[in-house]
Amino acid sequence: DTHQRGVSTLCFNNKGDILASVGMDADSTLAFHAWDKNVMLLKTPTGFGKVYCLCFMDRDIYTDKNGSPMIEKEFNCKAGSGAASFDASNAYTDVAITGGEKHLKFWWISNGKNIKTQRGLWNNEDSNTNILCVASETPNVCVTGDSNGRVLLWENFKCVYNTARGYETLGRVTVSTTAGTEGTVSAVTPLLGEITYPHGKSPIQAICAVKGTIPVLFDINNDLTQHAVTDAPKYITADNNGIIAFWILIRNANATNTTNGDALELKCVRTVD
Repeated sequence: DTHQRGVSTLCFNNKGDILASVGMDADSTLAFHAWDKNVMLLKTPTGFGKVYCLCFMDRDIYTDKNGSPMIEKEFNCKAGSGAASFDASNAYTDVAITGGEKHLKFWWISNGKNIKTQRGLWNNEDSNTNILCVASETPNVCVTGDSNGRVLLWENFKCVYNTARGYETLGRVTVSTTAGTEGTVSAVTPLLGEITYPHGKSPIQAICAVKGTIPVLFDINNDLTQHAVTDAPKYITADNNGIIAFWILIRNANATNTTNGDALELKCVRTVD
């Protein structure tokens, strides 16, 4: 009875015990379900037109010394002057992400009684777009694809990197792999002078992600040759023109666009058309 007009999208959390779903009703109602108990916990209207995508923010599963799940703790989120405050040490709460017509929002159950929400903070990026897809395989981080052809990187609710801008600034690299060994880096060749963003303005229709550990790189072109990069989180995007781009998530230790230490960046290492 939760979604009487149908379901547009759904997903599980990391543990597989909470299912989130979005209805096809006028309010695009978001609902959280306890899968093992077969009950709907809470629901809320998203109120932002059509919702095209839904995922849970990746998170670490915390256990005690006996291997039992630790008690859930709600993280602190204070919007204040428009900048969310996020205490990663308390980030045990499952956070669902919805994307759709001119919106990206984050949702979580507070104290088991109500649903709280936080708008995505665009950080001077153009928010007049439709979010078509979203993925997350790193705690507190997600990647979105939109109708303007942008692949955007988000950390702690904030847009921290526009791949189109970074691509045009630093250029692109290609990665060749050892035959028969998926993901093993054997060579990296900078494509000097080739600075065209792979997706152009073509809408990003799909994103998938592979979990990994974010490497901190000091010299992007040289450090990308290190085997540690093969363990980095990977994102694959596809657009309306049939272009598929393969990205790795890194922290650029020499980034000039941040005042808070190493900057998260997505680097395109291969394209397929």
